[in-house]
Amino acid sequence: MTRINKDIRNGWQAETRIDMPEIGERHFLQLHTMKRYDGRLVTIASVNKRTADGLGYTHAFPGDFLSKRIAEKVRATEKAVATQHASALQQIEQIRAEALAHYGEAVAA
Repeated sequence: MTRINKDIRNGWQAETRIDMPEIGERHFLQLHTMKRYDGRLVTIASVNKRTADGLGYTHAFPGDFLSKRIAEKVRATEKAVATQHASALQQIEQIRAEALAHYGEAVAA
Protein backbone atom coordinates (compact mmCIF):
# COMPACT_ATOMS: atom_id res chain seq x y z
CA MET A 1 0.00 0.00 0.00
CA THR A 2 1.26 3.46 -0.90
CA ARG A 3 0.89 6.40 1.45
CA ILE A 4 1.15 9.98 0.18
CA ASN A 5 1.18 12.77 2.73
CA LYS A 6 2.47 16.24 3.45
CA ASP A 7 4.04 17.48 6.63
CA ILE A 8 5.38 20.88 7.59
CA ARG A 9 9.00 19.78 7.78
CA ASN A 10 9.37 17.52 4.73
CA GLY A 11 6.61 18.62 2.34
CA TRP A 12 4.95 16.09 0.04
CA GLN A 13 6.27 12.54 0.18
CA ALA A 14 5.18 9.04 -0.81
CA GLU A 15 6.09 5.71 0.73
CA THR A 16 5.41 2.08 -0.16
CA ARG A 17 6.52 -0.91 1.92
CA ILE A 18 6.66 -4.48 0.62
CA ASP A 19 7.48 -7.39 2.94
CA MET A 20 10.62 -9.36 2.01
CA PRO A 21 10.52 -12.60 4.06
CA GLU A 22 13.02 -14.18 1.63
CA ILE A 23 15.72 -11.95 3.13
CA GLY A 24 14.78 -12.43 6.76
CA GLU A 25 12.16 -12.01 9.40
CA ARG A 26 10.79 -8.43 9.65
CA HIS A 27 12.61 -7.23 6.48
CA PHE A 28 10.81 -5.04 3.96
CA LEU A 29 11.54 -3.15 0.76
CA GLN A 30 10.72 0.55 1.04
CA LEU A 31 10.22 2.98 -1.83
CA HIS A 32 10.34 6.57 -0.59
CA THR A 33 9.83 9.66 -2.76
CA MET A 34 10.67 13.05 -1.28
CA LYS A 35 12.38 16.37 -1.96
CA ARG A 36 16.05 16.43 -1.00
CA TYR A 37 18.15 19.28 0.39
CA ASP A 38 19.51 20.04 -3.10
CA GLY A 39 16.01 20.65 -4.48
CA ARG A 40 15.70 17.40 -6.44
CA LEU A 41 12.74 15.08 -6.12
CA VAL A 42 14.17 11.60 -5.53
CA THR A 43 12.84 8.09 -5.14
CA ILE A 44 15.00 5.73 -3.12
CA ALA A 45 14.60 2.00 -2.71
CA SER A 46 15.98 0.43 0.46
CA VAL A 47 15.66 -2.75 2.48
CA ASN A 48 15.02 -2.17 6.17
CA LYS A 49 14.24 -4.32 9.20
CA ARG A 50 11.35 -3.65 11.57
CA THR A 51 12.30 -3.46 15.23
CA ALA A 52 11.09 -6.27 17.48
CA ASP A 53 8.36 -4.05 18.95
CA GLY A 54 7.17 -3.09 15.43
CA LEU A 55 7.28 0.64 16.20
CA GLY A 56 10.33 1.50 14.11
CA TYR A 57 12.88 0.11 11.71
CA THR A 58 16.63 0.03 11.12
CA HIS A 59 18.84 0.24 8.05
CA ALA A 60 22.41 -1.02 8.36
CA PHE A 61 24.73 1.28 6.43
CA PRO A 62 26.79 -0.01 4.76
CA GLY A 63 25.39 -3.45 4.16
CA ASP A 64 21.67 -3.20 3.52
CA PHE A 65 20.33 -2.66 0.01
CA LEU A 66 20.04 1.00 -1.01
CA SER A 67 19.41 2.32 -4.51
CA LYS A 68 18.54 5.76 -5.84
CA ARG A 69 16.00 5.07 -8.57
CA ILE A 70 14.87 8.42 -9.93
CA ALA A 71 16.05 11.97 -9.34
CA GLU A 72 14.85 15.07 -11.13
CA LYS A 73 14.75 18.79 -10.53
CA VAL A 74 11.02 19.54 -10.29
CA ARG A 75 8.74 21.29 -7.86
CA ALA A 76 7.64 18.79 -5.18
CA THR A 77 3.88 19.06 -5.57
CA GLU A 78 1.47 16.29 -4.63
CA LYS A 79 1.03 15.44 -8.32
CA ALA A 80 4.79 15.37 -9.04
CA VAL A 81 5.45 13.14 -6.02
CA ALA A 82 2.60 10.77 -6.94
CA THR A 83 3.67 10.59 -10.59
CA GLN A 84 7.34 9.90 -9.82
CA HIS A 85 6.46 7.33 -7.15
CA ALA A 86 4.09 5.54 -9.56
CA SER A 87 6.89 5.44 -12.14
CA ALA A 88 9.19 3.76 -9.62
CA LEU A 89 6.45 1.28 -8.69
CA GLN A 90 6.30 0.19 -12.33
CA GLN A 91 9.88 -1.06 -11.83
CA ILE A 92 9.11 -2.89 -8.56
CA GLU A 93 9.87 -6.40 -9.85
CA GLN A 94 13.29 -5.29 -11.12
CA ILE A 95 14.00 -3.47 -7.84
CA ARG A 96 12.91 -6.52 -5.83
CA ALA A 97 15.19 -8.76 -7.92
CA GLU A 98 18.13 -6.37 -7.33
CA ALA A 99 17.46 -6.40 -3.59
CA LEU A 100 17.33 -10.21 -3.50
CA ALA A 101 20.56 -10.41 -5.51
CA HIS A 102 22.20 -7.98 -3.08
CA TYR A 103 21.58 -10.48 -0.28
CA GLY A 104 22.55 -13.45 -2.43
CA GLU A 105 19.00 -14.77 -2.72
CA ALA A 106 17.81 -16.54 -5.87
CA VAL A 107 14.89 -14.89 -7.59
CA ALA A 108 11.90 -17.22 -7.87
CA ALA A 109 10.56 -17.36 -11.41
